Amino acid sequence: MLKKILIPALLVFIMLTAMTIRPTDNPSWTKFKEFNGVEFYQKKVVKETADYKHSYILFKYVNTTDKNITLKWKLNLWIGDHCRSCNLPKGSEYDMKLSLAPAESIVGTLNDHDKKLKLMNKDLTKDAAKGISKFELEGLEKD
Repeated sequence: MLKKILIPALLVFIMLTAMTIRPTDNPSWTKFKEFNGVEFYQKKVVKETADYKHSYILFKYVNTTDKNITLKWKLNLWIGDHCRSCNLPKGSEYDMKLSLAPAESIVGTLNDHDKKLKLMNKDLTKDAAKGISKFELEGLEKD
């Protein structure tokens, strides 16, 4: 009896999840930078719930070396022609630090709240909402 209820409920859950989180512009990872043996990837996804529909940029980092690597940078984000993080003081939420073990990959998901793994790009429920027009990793260096 439990199997008769559990299996259909599980199938409905899987179908609803597949419908609410779907790739948009780029369903696969796109490499946008390589630095000191670390590859930087991005991908855009949309998350839709009953209350909102948002576009996100997810990030993935791959250490292609056999050494531990720590990188740091400042994430500069532009909305239109305005950089919202360029003039912030050191120590802001846009100062990033990433440590990777040899051959390690770190992949951002929609559950992450760290800006180096996930950025909210645009609120798609608002017609006039502007998304991120560009981002850059200022001062990227090995720590």
